[in-house]
Amino acid sequence: MKKILALVLVISLVSASVFAGVSFSGSATAGFQFNYDEENWETHLYGDDGDDTDTASVNLSIADDNGLWTVLLEGTPALDSSGSLAGDVTVDFGKMIFGADSPFSLTAGMAANDRSTTLRAYSNQSGKSFDRVRTADNGYFATLGFAYGDLVQVQTALAPKLTGSKTVQKADLTTGVVSEVKETDTIYRGDFTASALVTPVDGIAVSVDYVLNGEDDQDNGIFGAAADINIGKLLGTDFTAGVSVADRYNFEKGNDFAVTVYGGIDLIEVAVEYAYTKDEAHSLYAGIDLNLIDNLGIGLYTGADDVTDYENTYYVGTDLSYTYTNITFGFGLEYAEAAAGFNYDNGGLNIVPYVSVAW
Repeated sequence: MKKILALVLVISLVSASVFAGVSFSGSATAGFQFNYDEENWETHLYGDDGDDTDTASVNLSIADDNGLWTVLLEGTPALDSSGSLAGDVTVDFGKMIFGADSPFSLTAGMAANDRSTTLRAYSNQSGKSFDRVRTADNGYFATLGFAYGDLVQVQTALAPKLTGSKTVQKADLTTGVVSEVKETDTIYRGDFTASALVTPVDGIAVSVDYVLNGEDDQDNGIFGAAADINIGKLLGTDFTAGVSVADRYNFEKGNDFAVTVYGGIDLIEVAVEYAYTKDEAHSLYAGIDLNLIDNLGIGLYTGADDVTDYENTYYVGTDLSYTYTNITFGFGLEYAEAAAGFNYDNGGLNIVPYVSVAW
């Protein structure tokens, strides 16, 4: 893994120094999370509390101005060994052949220590990602994609099964003699994803996707489909008003279904989401974003992981932010009765100051 990541870094540096017209962009977010639960205070890095938060991060994109190739580096810093760095390299052969202004795109890429998410039409307003289908975490895979403008996109990701060996110590139960035995260990199971996204007109999007194995380790796979209709875009108005539905069928565990209704204008945006999960839970979310003052963002939200058990699964919170040039100062406040909250993996009271820088 370290050799592959080192290779990605070398490629990015060589690309930046050799090719003309190279652009850099990215962002970095960090902060602290203070959590009070069951009469105890805990403090850790914002985003270093579980797999779902992923907010303390550094992202760097290096690309040529014509969009022919892109190098992505993504990291989740941590004070311990849980930190990680992911690297992706993508080349667009379609634009190389037909020209940078061509609507045809044919991309191929390699990724290390990363995961690939399928194309999605669902308007994921809550961020809970009930529709998401993706490969397993910390994998190695190759990608192949095709697109014709914004009309149609097709994407596949393939990771062959990798095995390795390790030496373990085993004791004979009869004699008590300890010996070293070499065992074969599966490093990566072999994931495959395929997805397509079609946008026939501005305001209508439909997607289908499939994954074999994936993050849920399903031998029979997961199939998903989603659609989004934005009436505001269809009518060409200044407001948005849309409905989005998604269904993710897990052949071994069951079905996830979600529907979101959203709308608003520049000053006020609202969204309500209902989801029925394979765990037979009825999730409900309602949120409002206020942009009444330039550069000042106010978000309010509430909901429950299962409204049939509302008193034990509800959450309520707010997120305040102020952006000055390219720096955003944020403050999150949330209380969750469930063991895991909405924006943060911890239940109880969460107080989260953070800073994000974009370049």
